[in-house]
Amino acid sequence: MAIHGASPVSTLSSLANARLSFQAVMFAVRAMFKIKLMYLRPRPILRDELYNEPYGVRSLRKNIDGLAFRIYGHWVKRSGRQNRAALFENKPKLETLADLGIQATA
Repeated sequence: MAIHGASPVSTLSSLANARLSFQAVMFAVRAMFKIKLMYLRPRPILRDELYNEPYGVRSLRKNIDGLAFRIYGHWVKRSGRQNRAALFENKPKLETLADLGIQATA
């Protein structure tokens, strides 16, 4: 009379396959979390980069502009000619000059 059921060799191989597939799934989950954290975590900012070009760092640029607008925002009127961007322009745009009737020179 033969004993019915799986042989010990096939049981071990199925356990090895289950272990390998579990490890593969866990590797994929860890990789997914690392990619998500790389996206959410900001990159470190170097002191030399801040000193040489502070406007090159977007978060710092937004912070500087927001603080400057809090200080000088009362100068900007809410009309068609002026807006918040006019406060931070190095030179007036051609459309602004044309509205004022000034001839732009290159």
